[in-house]
Amino acid sequence: ARIRALSPTLGAASRLVVDYIESHPAETLASTARELGAKCGTSDASVVRTAKALGYNGLPELKQAIIAQAGSAVPSPG
Repeated sequence: ARIRALSPTLGAASRLVVDYIESHPAETLASTARELGAKCGTSDASVVRTAKALGYNGLPELKQAIIAQAGSAVPSPG
């Protein structure tokens, strides 16, 4: 939700990062900032700046949010 809310205010490089994160959450979790930058066609610094622009302290905190979101999307048994 945070990504969708802030996406229109981001620059071009950050939008590339956000689009990738939304489309590839599992790959995002398994990637370093450098790897994400390469996959997005931007730099590792842009990846970190994007995480901070979204209100996270950095990429590790953004990854924790992705994990938490994935956990809440899983229906409980029963």
